[in-house]
Amino acid sequence: MSDPFILLLTIAFLAASFFASLRAKRAFEAAVKRSFEQMTFETPTGRVTGASLRIVKVVTWRTGNDSSAPSDLFWYCVGDGPSYFVAMGHVRSRFATMPVDWVIRPLTEERMRGALVGDGKACALAFGSAVEG
Repeated sequence: MSDPFILLLTIAFLAASFFASLRAKRAFEAAVKRSFEQMTFETPTGRVTGASLRIVKVVTWRTGNDSSAPSDLFWYCVGDGPSYFVAMGHVRSRFATMPVDWVIRPLTEERMRGALVGDGKACALAFGSAVEG
């Protein structure tokens, strides 16, 4: 009688751990996105916020085997004009109030096309068609 009960408790604990981990990951991703949207920076066309940019491609680099280790993020974005940017983020900690240090750099159309080569969906989002250059 106790063996099935222990098995049931173990399964319940594992399921609860899985869902708690999933929820924490989603909360962290939302915090990263909010930190980007709150960024403001100067461009040739004036002041721009992260919230006004459309993210067309996200590349994440893990710096260690542990999923909680800091990562580097590269978000390729399109703004008005059109204007093109790469937002480079370094994740400091999953528990910080501002978990990412952002550096945002403008890209020429040629460099943006080069960065998106091989990704038809990102090219279509950035340029309106999936033409690779």
